[in-house]
Amino acid sequence: MSNQNQTLFDKLNIQDAFRSVENDNFLRKSRFIRYIILVMTLLITTFFFTYHLGTDLFNGAGENISEGQLWNSKSLKAESSFPLLKSKIKYNQETEKIKSDVLPNFKVTKNVNNRVREELYLILDTSFVFKNYNYSDKQKKSYTENIFRLKRQIKDDLDLFYSRGVIDKNKTDFNNSSFLVVNDKNEQTVLNFDKVFQLEDLERKLKSILKEFLNDQIYNDLSSQTNKLVQPNIIFSSNLTNERIKLAINNVPKNEDILKKGEVLVKKNDRLTEKQVRILKSYFSSVEATEDKNNSMFVYLGSLGHAALILILLVYYLKNIRHRIFTDNFQLIILCLILVTTAVLSWLSLESNTSFNLEYLIFIPAFSMMTAIIFDSRTAFYFTVTLALLIAGIRGNDYSTALIHLFAGAVASYTVRDIQNRTQMFKSIFFIFLGYAFPLIVFYFERSSTLFELLNNSIIIAANSILSPLITFGLIFLLERFSNFSTDLQLKEYDNLDHPLLKKMSDIAPGTYQHSMNVAMLAERSAIAIGANPVYCKVSSLFHDIGKMKKPEYFVENQIDIGNKHDLLSPKKSARIIIEHVTYGVELAKQYKLPNRMIDVILMHHGTSLVQYFYNKAQEEADDQLTVNEDDFRYPGPKPKTREAALIMLCDTAEAISHVKNFTSDELDAILQKVIMDRITDGQFDESGISVKELQIIKFTIVKNLIGMGHKRIQYKEAPKSIKTDYEIE
Repeated sequence: MSNQNQTLFDKLNIQDAFRSVENDNFLRKSRFIRYIILVMTLLITTFFFTYHLGTDLFNGAGENISEGQLWNSKSLKAESSFPLLKSKIKYNQETEKIKSDVLPNFKVTKNVNNRVREELYLILDTSFVFKNYNYSDKQKKSYTENIFRLKRQIKDDLDLFYSRGVIDKNKTDFNNSSFLVVNDKNEQTVLNFDKVFQLEDLERKLKSILKEFLNDQIYNDLSSQTNKLVQPNIIFSSNLTNERIKLAINNVPKNEDILKKGEVLVKKNDRLTEKQVRILKSYFSSVEATEDKNNSMFVYLGSLGHAALILILLVYYLKNIRHRIFTDNFQLIILCLILVTTAVLSWLSLESNTSFNLEYLIFIPAFSMMTAIIFDSRTAFYFTVTLALLIAGIRGNDYSTALIHLFAGAVASYTVRDIQNRTQMFKSIFFIFLGYAFPLIVFYFERSSTLFELLNNSIIIAANSILSPLITFGLIFLLERFSNFSTDLQLKEYDNLDHPLLKKMSDIAPGTYQHSMNVAMLAERSAIAIGANPVYCKVSSLFHDIGKMKKPEYFVENQIDIGNKHDLLSPKKSARIIIEHVTYGVELAKQYKLPNRMIDVILMHHGTSLVQYFYNKAQEEADDQLTVNEDDFRYPGPKPKTREAALIMLCDTAEAISHVKNFTSDELDAILQKVIMDRITDGQFDESGISVKELQIIKFTIVKNLIGMGHKRIQYKEAPKSIKTDYEIE
């Protein structure tokens, strides 16, 4: 409709219907955002390629090698002398021993003895006691005589305890038999734990003295105060202790030997031993550490190029073979997030200090299945190859791990190629395990690994096989729940004729219902013919005309014995009613929470095409054809933006045409060819990406199926009266 002739209601309806499409269009199709996504992915993955260059030498900056591996390269000689690093196990054992050998450090606190004695004397003073207790003269005399001896005893005991030392910790907290004491002059003394007292020893001793010299009432009151007054004079220092442990660990040598220049490190076809692995890793680390610092920039540039090569392979495939994925930023970011996650897991498998081979716990099968379900099996396989190359690169040319994941991922993606429901994913557990087990056993024999190592790895791949379907299920659920993206699994749930909307349409608009069934059949078969998404085409076609339920009697397929109501309306009014089925369909679809992909088809299945019949009628009735505004007779669009939407547009038109009369195959072919040319001329397919060749395949498929649906049956002669038909026989 023209802007001049639109009412406010019309404008609001159209704005509501297309707001989500317009918002998505910039975010999902922006070339700038696409480049940002790719550049960020490249930089993040490059970080994990280069991160290990500046980290612990034990990680090895060169080849990723392991015990039992066959050395296929030429014999390697040392180009310079280098230190042989100890094994991690041996180094860790030595550092643990050093930690246990470091003595606990304590600090001495001065004048604790005098301070505690004075505070005790204060609470035992006669003036304080006589003031707070009702003593007789006789009791006061007795207490005065005892208090002198009590104070003398307290002084002697405090002198003894504090001269030998009172510590603030339990002796059982330490495995050492002695400890180191540091005074304020930083002088150090080694004491034996057996020679010093604990705080509770002093408390117990003071209580026994008070019990001896005081009556029960005073003892009970003063003993609780005594516990608060007593303090240690040797205090444990965790800072000093940790500093000494750190210093001791730093003094543990990481090398166990020096290998000289020219020495043969490994020969061609050697089966690598544990020591040879350490020699090679030590050598590669030494070479890297001694490289000219001016070359470090080239190392990082090389890592950037390495990551770029892998990403370019994926981009090349998407741009040339799966252009719809490449130009949809939301779909592209899903793939890039999986790439980054794989890079993180690959890096963690190197960094984690554990005896388990965590490289087999990278969830490539989960990512492969997710890609197959969201996109297609071909993309899933290509993407799995990309992920395997990424793992190999980050782990340092780890060919075997990459191949194992590639094989398992390919098997996993194949198991969900024709998935019908979500529970089918859990059947993949067995096949994923086989996909891992077969190459693992192959490498087991090739490397002559131990049976323990094989069993250990089998536990890891079993865990991966069980977790991968769960991860796939969870990720797809989150994707469907918190985004506008819908998978084929979700769409399959709408391939159900018992859906409330379809049941309602069969009651309110039976002609439209039958029309939708036929379009769904044509669309599904046409999609299969051109390699489009048949599930998407079928379910979208089932719901594409739900908007006709608002005024079903105004659509010809529902006008059964009621006459044509458009005869009483102006062409412009009729066109408006016809066009409104799109906007009302979107409103109804949102009310029933249909996926956005299906709503897009409702919007696009007529594109911006002309309601030709009423436009021609308006021209016939107008005095001056220039007064007829073509915009009033066009659907608001948008034009089809996918092959599937263009395909459904053609199937919708063809199915409607087929009911005009009984066409022959050639007649129907000629009519559809004209429809296709009119749509092309009108620019309806410009944004869909569909080719002329694909349109011809769709036309051929439609003609074949429509002729099959509309063929005439043979009119049989009546049976002679002497012959009873089946329904006459009781």
